[in-house]
Amino acid sequence: MGILGFIVPTTVCIISYVLMLKALRNSMSDPTIAKRRQKAIVLIVTVLIMFLVCFTPSNIMLMVHYILLLGEAENNLYGFYITTLCLASLNSCFDPFVYYFISEDFRNHVKNTFLCRSERTVERMRVSFSALKYSKKSNTYTSDTGNTQSSSC
Repeated sequence: MGILGFIVPTTVCIISYVLMLKALRNSMSDPTIAKRRQKAIVLIVTVLIMFLVCFTPSNIMLMVHYILLLGEAENNLYGFYITTLCLASLNSCFDPFVYYFISEDFRNHVKNTFLCRSERTVERMRVSFSALKYSKKSNTYTSDTGNTQSSSC
């Protein structure tokens, strides 16, 4: 059970992640793509470490439990096993935060929430600023509606 339920899938995950990391690092020559690839590398490493930290202890304890049962030895490790099982369950809670914190949209949403700005207000601000065009020749700002304002710059 330990081999088929944990060791084989873990080995497949580690090999897959290492191959993805190698592929991403080999294609980092273009500086415009390198920044996005760097984010992907950080995400892959973070997910792999979280997977190993959260699931390895509980699976090791499960294997120890069954080995002790087979050997008919006294098993006083049940409390520790339950603790490691809670750690494994925490992985499901941590995953959404990792994926969302890597997203710039989520970070902006959190920032706007802390600044008490609604999405509607932020969208209006975005539209207002994008509609404003700067004319270098006349040193004025012109909006899409045709209104012109002088610049003090």
